[in-house]
Amino acid sequence: AMLIAFYFVFPILPFYFVLLIFLTSVVGIILGNYIGIYIDIFHPKLVWEQEAAAVKQNMAGFISMLGGMAIAVGMGVVLFFIPQEFILYASLGILLLMILFAVLLYRGIGKFAQAAFAKY
Repeated sequence: AMLIAFYFVFPILPFYFVLLIFLTSVVGIILGNYIGIYIDIFHPKLVWEQEAAAVKQNMAGFISMLGGMAIAVGMGVVLFFIPQEFILYASLGILLLMILFAVLLYRGIGKFAQAAFAKY
């Protein structure tokens, strides 16, 4: 909703760019959540005295956030140095790679969780 309002207040980008930004944001959020789940499965915080300690003292969220920031900065640098006429194609390529990676993570999460928790 915020992107649509931005488009009508500041129509500096074509609408398909706004749509591409929205789709990339949604896929990026899903991808970041899957990466966070994998980190939690790989290194779970199973010993705690209070329920809040399982979340507050767990570094998985912080590691996932730093990884997401690094990916965002990397994509920004790549898109900054690409010539103007290739930005749309590069953005679509990045979106498709993110979708592919999210699907691969989704499909492999069950096997990964079974293998990781088999040792407990």
